[in-house]
Amino acid sequence: MLGVLIVIALVAAVGAFHQFSALVGNNTKDELSRYLDDHAYSRVQPSGAGFRADFPVPPTRQSERVATGRGTFTVPRDSALVDDEVTFDVIWFQLPGPTPATDPYLRDFMSLQLRQLAGTKLGVSVSHKLGHATWRDFVFVNVDQHGVKHYYDERIIVHGGRVWVLRLGSRIRRDEAFRVFAGTFAFTT
Repeated sequence: MLGVLIVIALVAAVGAFHQFSALVGNNTKDELSRYLDDHAYSRVQPSGAGFRADFPVPPTRQSERVATGRGTFTVPRDSALVDDEVTFDVIWFQLPGPTPATDPYLRDFMSLQLRQLAGTKLGVSVSHKLGHATWRDFVFVNVDQHGVKHYYDERIIVHGGRVWVLRLGSRIRRDEAFRVFAGTFAFTT
């Protein structure tokens, strides 16, 4: 009799677990897997920034000092730390002065980013068009003071005097995660 009661209790517990799992989602997956596999995201559209993008988790608003080729400025950055290791960032700013020629500016700004972030370039794409904007991807690695490698994928987008930088950083290459993240970027103005 006791054995039958134990079996009934176990069956009820398993049934309750499955019902609870359906309510909270698949909690066996990490945040990055839910973003890539289940398309679980947090859409952001910062006021006045001219874009929207989908982050794996809600980002926090921070700032970043950026060498722009026309000075160094503190610019807004939306940043999300995913699974305690992977960073998803978008920074944006308006260049002062006249609108630059796009392709030379992309090349020069990429060099400034490499210097600022102490990176070694691993690869770079050709320029592409996104509406009237031009973008370029590049990949670099940075080795920290403890000898740990950090890989970064960046997409720099230039339209007129406005610049957006999408960045994904991780201790391992995350090509698919960057492709998905960069693919969610869309202009709103």
